[in-house]
Amino acid sequence: MEALLAWAVLLTGYEAPEVLPIIEYKEHSYFVDRACGGTEWCSMRGLYDGQIYIDEAMKDVPAERHRALLVHEMVHYLQDLSGKWEDTCEDKVAREREAYAAQQAYLTAHGSPVTISMKLGSCK
Repeated sequence: MEALLAWAVLLTGYEAPEVLPIIEYKEHSYFVDRACGGTEWCSMRGLYDGQIYIDEAMKDVPAERHRALLVHEMVHYLQDLSGKWEDTCEDKVAREREAYAAQQAYLTAHGSPVTISMKLGSCK
């Protein structure tokens, strides 16, 4: 995990923390309930909420996609530690854009043809 955190630091420029984030794998129903309001169609596979939660199904996808999602969530960990962000809609969208950009850069650096699409709402 140290190597993935190092990637997140490299791709964002945040200061490297002394402590690794806690990572816990959960069943998909956790994401349906916690992040998708109970909606059965829920594409959420990772979540940062003081620690990193990853959908257990990610263990079955190609390793680079799994690692890229971990990098994405580690960016959120670094954002949280930085104290740079406020709890505004604009900052939430900017944080997601930064995490998706790091995720995509990680995939690109590792030769993956997968393109991450960002489905972000607007603040209007």
